[in-house]
Amino acid sequence: MPSIQSGEAQILTYTDGEMLSFRFENCITLILQSLVYDTWVSYSEGGLQSASQRFKVAVQSDGSTKHTPLTLNFSQPRSGTLFFASANAGATSTLCMWQI
Repeated sequence: MPSIQSGEAQILTYTDGEMLSFRFENCITLILQSLVYDTWVSYSEGGLQSASQRFKVAVQSDGSTKHTPLTLNFSQPRSGTLFFASANAGATSTLCMWQI
C-alpha cells in the first residue's frame, strides 16, 4: 500500500534522542526527496556516522526551487528502516519518503 512519510532530520551531533527514521514495508519503489538542506541516509543509526555506510539525498544545487527526488527500485518487495540526519552542520533538513 502506498504511503508518504515526512519529517525533520537532526544534525549528526544531535544527542537528545533518536535520529529520524522511516520504516517501509513490502516496497517495490522508494522515493526520497530532501526539501531543505541535503540529508544523509543510512540503513542503521550508527551508519550515519560512517561515510562508507551512508549516502546523500541532495537538494537541487542550481538555486532553483526544483527538488529532484532519489528513486530506488527493488526487483522484489523489500522491508526495512532508513535513518536520516541533516548534512548541514548547523540546521535540520526536511525530508519526504514515498513508498509504493
